[in-house]
Amino acid sequence: MKSLKIIIAILLLFRCSPQAQNVTLNIRALIQGFYQGSGTMTAVADPVNHPVLCDTMTVRLLDTVPNYTTLFTSTSVISTTGYGTFNFSNVPLGRSYFIQLIHRNSLTVFSKYPVFFSTTNVSFDFTVLPLNLCQSAANSNDGYALLYSGDLNQDGFIDTNDFNILEIAVVNLSSGYIIADLNGDHVADAADFNIMQSNAFLYVWGGHPYSCLAAGVSDLEGLDGIGIYPNPATQSITVSFSKPFSKEGELEVFNSLGEKISQWALSIGKTQTEIDISRWASGIYLCKLTIENTVAVSKFIKQ
Repeated sequence: MKSLKIIIAILLLFRCSPQAQNVTLNIRALIQGFYQGSGTMTAVADPVNHPVLCDTMTVRLLDTVPNYTTLFTSTSVISTTGYGTFNFSNVPLGRSYFIQLIHRNSLTVFSKYPVFFSTTNVSFDFTVLPLNLCQSAANSNDGYALLYSGDLNQDGFIDTNDFNILEIAVVNLSSGYIIADLNGDHVADAADFNIMQSNAFLYVWGGHPYSCLAAGVSDLEGLDGIGIYPNPATQSITVSFSKPFSKEGELEVFNSLGEKISQWALSIGKTQTEIDISRWASGIYLCKLTIENTVAVSKFIKQ
């Protein structure tokens, strides 16, 4: 009898566990350099044979807990209106995933919140305003969010390393289906430089799920987030809070790869703290303030 009960319990466990299914994820995304207006892009990958297809993209489903491990990956194409269908095999339903979108010469983007997969057909729109993304996006000025163009080496930044790649392509008169072609005309030239230069000036970066504000965590007892000054900085920064908080907190700093650089415990009544960044590498960092289950984040630039 005892053995029978154990068998029944195991069967019930399998019955109640989330079932792995083949899942279709429908996304929409628009790329800044290829954007033509009115929610459409140029056909880049093969304009002659496939005039309604824009380009290839890769979608990843990430775990919702640190280190936000990539669990599933799918590569497909998006149309000139930004729509694409991505198929995943053996995805457990009844749980949430961060969605990461990757394009060959654009900044990667992540869904702002974990997306719950309850059925075998899920949709997510990266173009809507206000943003569905963790980080900033280019504004089309006609109602759409666009992926920033210019991250040629896919390191999450638009910076000198990308300029070097583009410069070599221009000098060599490179043409065709190349990563240095940011505006989709199949030529590396000054027009691509203009796009990259504008985005580099904005210090835009690819973001990371740890920078997302999870659903239900908001205003930190009335705090208006985190103030950081000077920003950009070279030697030190002061992290300030708009009012003293009544519970102990923790301040963490992450680099652009999601690696924790340092952390500090913050006592009750704290209103600011100073951080020495003189030995840190240049780049973009994120400060994360946690009080119980409430989180606020803000980024700064180390020059």
